[in-house]
Amino acid sequence: KSDESQQRRMSETNVPLLQQNNNHAVEEVGTVPRRLFETNPQESSNFISKLFFSWVTKLTWFGRHNRLSIEDLQPPLKQLDPKLFHDKLIENWNHYKDQSDNAIFKALAKTYRMEFFKAFLVNFFQVILEISVPFVLKAIIEFMQETKEDRKPLAFGIFLICVYLVIDLASKMLSQQGNFIQGILGAKAYTSIVAITYNKILRLSSATNKSFTQGEIINFIQVDAAKIQFLAWVFPTISRLPILLCFAIAYLIYYLGYSLLGAFGISLVLVVMNFFIAIIGQKIQKIVLARKDERMRFTTELINNIKIIKLNSWTEYFIDKVNKSRVREIAAMIWGVGMNSVNIMLMFTLGPFLILSSFGMYFGTGHTMTLGNGFAVLNVLSSLNMPIRWIPQFIGVFLQFTVSMRRIQKFLSCDEINPEIVEACCREVSEKSIAVDVNFASFTWGGKEDEKVAGKAKSGRPEVKSRKAEESKANTAINEEREPSYEDLDDAGGSTSDSDNDDKKAINVSKSIQISSLELNIQQGEFICVIGGVGSGKSSLISALLGDMIYMNEQTIDEYKDKVMDDKSRHEIIERGKAHRSIVKFGGTVSLVQQIPWIQNKTIRDNILFGLPMHEDRYNRTIHLC
Repeated sequence: KSDESQQRRMSETNVPLLQQNNNHAVEEVGTVPRRLFETNPQESSNFISKLFFSWVTKLTWFGRHNRLSIEDLQPPLKQLDPKLFHDKLIENWNHYKDQSDNAIFKALAKTYRMEFFKAFLVNFFQVILEISVPFVLKAIIEFMQETKEDRKPLAFGIFLICVYLVIDLASKMLSQQGNFIQGILGAKAYTSIVAITYNKILRLSSATNKSFTQGEIINFIQVDAAKIQFLAWVFPTISRLPILLCFAIAYLIYYLGYSLLGAFGISLVLVVMNFFIAIIGQKIQKIVLARKDERMRFTTELINNIKIIKLNSWTEYFIDKVNKSRVREIAAMIWGVGMNSVNIMLMFTLGPFLILSSFGMYFGTGHTMTLGNGFAVLNVLSSLNMPIRWIPQFIGVFLQFTVSMRRIQKFLSCDEINPEIVEACCREVSEKSIAVDVNFASFTWGGKEDEKVAGKAKSGRPEVKSRKAEESKANTAINEEREPSYEDLDDAGGSTSDSDNDDKKAINVSKSIQISSLELNIQQGEFICVIGGVGSGKSSLISALLGDMIYMNEQTIDEYKDKVMDDKSRHEIIERGKAHRSIVKFGGTVSLVQQIPWIQNKTIRDNILFGLPMHEDRYNRTIHLC
């Protein structure tokens, strides 16, 4: 019975947490998941299959008759592995970040220059085919208008029609291939930006990041990074415009004469209007992002301090505050949508207006035109519709893209923690049976958040504060019969955002040190408890041992003790700290159990293993002990 019970418990631990109540999922744990594709069919497809996208037919046919699951999807191509282009972007970013104010733009351009070149090349051949269409169309119409005496053989007319069909088919295929290449390019660029942002998050701590809240960082990933996906898709298409415009202007002036200049002049006015609308849209985009960041900050503060808010019955007030912030954000978004609607209206009226004004001014001046020339001119003017429509939208998207990328670049330029100050599995202390060794080290949170993020602890001993005084602050707003504020949350022991601390008075470097001259020596096998009041520095001590705080040696303290802990001083101190190694030494590996419990959305087995390889005996022993 014990063996059966253990096997049943082992099978249940391999069920995803979100499916624990699904008996059907439990019954199918032992079944082998079906795989529609062992490898990506695009890898083994030939030229014809890639040209017509027939390699995806099997998946679409299967999806037409069955419900698709994640196992049915094609495995990604090896060249689309996010790690490949993430590593390239990291390398190029590190190369340009100290050399240019536009480092992120140059890094992206260098990382994806070959993909952009392929997209430009496809669009170039497509525009060449588009240019040849008016000439073939004119030849077909002239052939049909020929008299019986002068008419060429019928085979020549069939040949012209076949040429027209081949050109049109090739243009459509190149257009689809270009869209596919540009879509892949946009996805790769977006994924790499998201990956490099997540990578940066893992290298920051409250000591080094003083400018960006958690809500702002979420917006970088969800809003700002998405701008490059659309830009990468539309930018190569816009590259066709110069060639097409030069050909169209030359062709139309040849057939329409100078009467075309008036139509182009009126069209130019509409383009300028679209440009200024795009400039206004860029300013509105900045306002929308700022208000979105503000709303996310309010929401984060509310969630972090939900216990205090519920305890003091402040729910309605803070919900109203978040709603007002959301209303302000929506108001800015409405302005943005309104300006975009005007932009789209002008964009779609520009092409037809150009055709009507061109023919109107030409025939209004007493000119005549043959049917063949008329169809050819109409075809050229029609081919200008799509590029001209894209110009204003591209300008708006590009301006929004520059705003978003500069925000991300500012975040990527933040100072990082020094992982080298902590050395795990140190043989020097392990041979002496020492678990933790710190010798005369000082740490700081960076000044602005000294009273909020961590309490001050001297000589490694937490300072005990009056708990009664801290608790009394939580009820100040009620006793004074006034509405609560975020300052009341701070006084009650809640967290605070970076932007809330910007107005606090700057302090000297010497007063910003939370842990001063720490000497800590813990032997292996010892069980240590750190006891102290709220804000006395217990969490700061753990953060210092993990390397999340800024290390300062005695020389740095003596040199900067009378200076203000501003952004410049903090940056210089962090750079000085990068020269130090192994300030905190561990005799083995390090594990941290956070105060806030969390769990991965994976199977119970995956949560127990936490990325480690499966050893059945050790796993069974862990299940038995827990």
